[in-house]
Amino acid sequence: MLPTSFKEKLPLASASGIMPAANPGYWPDSGKANVRSRMDELAGLFENLGQTFDTNPYQHDSFEGQSYLHYLYDQVSHGICQSCVKHERCWGQECYQTSQEILEVFALAEAEGVINHDECPGSLRQKCLYFKEIANTVQYLFDNLRINEYWAGKLKESRSLVSRQLSGISQIMRNLAQEIEAKPQFDRHLRDKLMKGSRERGLEIKDIQPWISIGGQLSLHVQADSCSDGKGCETRLVPVISSIMGECLTVADKQCPARLGHSSCQLTLTPCHHYNVRCGAAQVGKESICGDSFTIANLKEGKQLVALSDGMGVGENASRESQAAIQLLENLLGSGFGQDMSLQTINSVLLLRSRNETFATLDLVMIDLFTGQADFVKTGSAPSFIKRKGRVQMIAASSLPMGILEEIEVFRDQIALYPGDMVVMLSDGVVEVLPDAVEPFWVQDFLQTMDETDPQVLAEHILHRALTLCHGKPEDDMTVICMALERNLNPVIA
Repeated sequence: MLPTSFKEKLPLASASGIMPAANPGYWPDSGKANVRSRMDELAGLFENLGQTFDTNPYQHDSFEGQSYLHYLYDQVSHGICQSCVKHERCWGQECYQTSQEILEVFALAEAEGVINHDECPGSLRQKCLYFKEIANTVQYLFDNLRINEYWAGKLKESRSLVSRQLSGISQIMRNLAQEIEAKPQFDRHLRDKLMKGSRERGLEIKDIQPWISIGGQLSLHVQADSCSDGKGCETRLVPVISSIMGECLTVADKQCPARLGHSSCQLTLTPCHHYNVRCGAAQVGKESICGDSFTIANLKEGKQLVALSDGMGVGENASRESQAAIQLLENLLGSGFGQDMSLQTINSVLLLRSRNETFATLDLVMIDLFTGQADFVKTGSAPSFIKRKGRVQMIAASSLPMGILEEIEVFRDQIALYPGDMVVMLSDGVVEVLPDAVEPFWVQDFLQTMDETDPQVLAEHILHRALTLCHGKPEDDMTVICMALERNLNPVIA
């Protein structure tokens, strides 16, 4: 109601006192940029922290090289010999001879762990008035040095673990920042094709939005009328859209209204995997608790993870070690950590779990359900086998288990699998059931005689054969995992 000339002079455009946004899309984009910038800053912070922990500021304080010898000489010459009446003679005129004699005592303590007085130099025992005190002091100092070196090593391993974890978190945050920044592309041509094809086939759809992610993955966001039984999506909508697309689609997400038959449903359709993996497992322990652990999990981006771990020994203790390795592996890979970072982290955790020697093998297969590519990773594990028609291929490695050395040696191999291939993973208890046999890998010959295509039945056959060979008394825990690769057929397209 105000004149235009008067309205232009007012600082507010309405009585509410809120100016309309000139560009409605500005604020979301600005917020996204701020989040990206903030995540980049945090990623840089974690990366710097990881580098800080990776650098040892105390590396010159430990007794390494010749420094610990000077320390021991100082403790003996000034701590015990200082008040002796022969000090000037032993550490003055005969300094070289005394040093050599004390060095022999040092070497004896380092080599034997316990100083035997009878094995010490005879000249030192005859002339030294405080020989027993010197021997006891050297023994005490060496014991302290061993303790210090042990905990220094543990501190170094802990620092290395923290450094790797921080670096891994930094990389994950950078990847998330890139995903936030990446804008999916809207395929308008595909939308028009799907909407037209749906109407021609009598399928009433309110809207279809095809989006292609930065990685090239297609997702269809569909809005359709709700059906009365909640099954119309799988029985009618998905087959029709799949036939229009010319490829198999599956429902990745579905939101139906509270009252079926009213309002509309929200669906997200994604392409089906080209391959499926059927798995079967059989297991028996030497004791009541099996020390082997395994997992079969679906990861992001169409990856199938199958992992088997064999803990040191048998029973409950071995089970704890193998379960720790398997759970950490699945969580780390599922959270976005790479294979190398995950394996190094698990190795460091096993090193730090106990003062006693504990280790666990790790055998994993990562299968790409879109391409059929299989990544085999082994650390101290038993051989695996691939059966393709009448041929059996063995995949073996000679690396150490995890939890023994600070740096682990990992065996890797990439093999293209084809429909009908059978992958067999075993623990040591199955492979070494005949330790005195000429050919310890009896499984390879056994697989060549089997025509079984069901992975569960084949796993039970292999385990039964292993128990027969050891007369029902296994010397170690036994685990068999079989995987069959199958083509994901689309009955609508076919």
